[in-house]
Amino acid sequence: MCNGHNHPGGCECGFGPPYPAIEVEVRKFYGRIDKDHPKVADINIKFPIAKRNAFPKLDDVGNKSVLDATAKAIQPLADNRFGEGRIRVIPTYLEKGSIEIGIVLMALAAIYKFVKDYPELKKGVSELRNDIASNSKRLNGIVRRKYRHEEKRMKEKEIDLRRRRRERNR
Repeated sequence: MCNGHNHPGGCECGFGPPYPAIEVEVRKFYGRIDKDHPKVADINIKFPIAKRNAFPKLDDVGNKSVLDATAKAIQPLADNRFGEGRIRVIPTYLEKGSIEIGIVLMALAAIYKFVKDYPELKKGVSELRNDIASNSKRLNGIVRRKYRHEEKRMKEKEIDLRRRRRERNR
């Protein structure tokens, strides 16, 4: 049996190395960027896992926590690719079952002057996609740990709620 630290060959426990590659897709590139339309691109990130390890649905607090952790991990990649303070990574959704996260790249005021050549910006988004994919091991660890932490928090909350109900019904 796998203990999460010493995986046998072909292990698909979903909790540790070897991590499968994450799938990163640029779903939409917005061609016009100005103060009224600050969206640069929509990116989807999927962390594949074995079906037997499907992640449960989290509550709103858990979703926000996982999304914030993801954005915090990806923001330095965007800063490195576009320059600090030019692009903000904003997480938009989290799908249950596997871990699938949507992010939006938003242009900040400083980028309006920076972006003169849209093909260059599109190339930068594509390179950021590659940066995210090449950091899959690190991102997998961050997102999975945060997800499991939130799952544990939810279970503890449920146990506490049951305990309170039992005490109240006595």
